[in-house]
Amino acid sequence: ITYLKDMLHSIHKTKRYSIGSIIFPIAVYFCFLLAEMTNNKLLFFLPVSLLTISDTAAETAGKRWGYLSKQFFNGQKTMAGSLAFLVTAAIISIGWLYYFNFSLQQIIIITLILSFSATIIELLTLKGWDNLTVPIITVFILWLF
Repeated sequence: ITYLKDMLHSIHKTKRYSIGSIIFPIAVYFCFLLAEMTNNKLLFFLPVSLLTISDTAAETAGKRWGYLSKQFFNGQKTMAGSLAFLVTAAIISIGWLYYFNFSLQQIIIITLILSFSATIIELLTLKGWDNLTVPIITVFILWLF
């Protein structure tokens, strides 16, 4: 509705075509609903943290240092952005898994699998669809553990 009514310019007005601002609330609600249904708040906190922090870090790093690094998909994605996503995803994963009392071994294994998988998915997903694919892969990996 806000997109169609030309409201919330800071969310919808990107320089490139992206459906991410439309998908974002759907992904957040999906994570919220799943967390409530399973009584597992980690299924909300971790995927939404990756969406809000890691995805933003990737975009910021890509814009700031992307020209210095390898670029993919006609410059839509950069190695600098992917590295920023990977590092922040690992830090966020460690923090949330520690908060939810996972063992050190579980924290290491889940963090490695989750941060690398989410980074690859973020790199390969274009036009804002990563706002859906990143939470899906995150929830799936958490479900496996």
